[in-house]
Amino acid sequence: MDKSVIILVVSREILEGTVVDRNAAFIANRIDDLGYRVRTIQVVDRVEAEMVAALRWALEQRPAFVIMTGGLGPNWDDNTRGCLAKAANLPLTQDLQALEQIKSAYRRMNAKGIIAEVELTEARAGMANVPKGSICYENTVGTAPAVQLKVGTTTTFLLPGVPAEMQRLFTQHVRSEEHTFE
Repeated sequence: MDKSVIILVVSREILEGTVVDRNAAFIANRIDDLGYRVRTIQVVDRVEAEMVAALRWALEQRPAFVIMTGGLGPNWDDNTRGCLAKAANLPLTQDLQALEQIKSAYRRMNAKGIIAEVELTEARAGMANVPKGSICYENTVGTAPAVQLKVGTTTTFLLPGVPAEMQRLFTQHVRSEEHTFE
């Protein structure tokens, strides 16, 4: 069994040097502890063609896992889910459970005084659009659910780029999956 992992980080800010990447180091350290080998870490701009090309290349390598962070939020350039769908030649479908998780996240953030508006806008609802066949995991720190998709023999995880959110979801759902890292 291939025990390799490819890490892709989506971030214009890292490429500009205004933010230091902590996510790849966090993931690589834990992957190594589990006996897997990180084959490469790539930082990709928020450009659809580049993201799709990076994901296609990663999937063609047939690693055990592709882990991509960033680009899952409600902003116009948060297109990671759509890029994975294109790379895997799958349609985007709305995950109703993820939609409920997103609604709950906005209510939770409103109750804590973090945001004033709880309305589920089209952009916010878009975070529930995932490649067909995906499994979504609730983000208990932020709003965008994590996404897991099996493509051939490779399991792909999409995780938020905010370090606290990514670390929680990685620990709860990527590392602790029963079938993951056996």
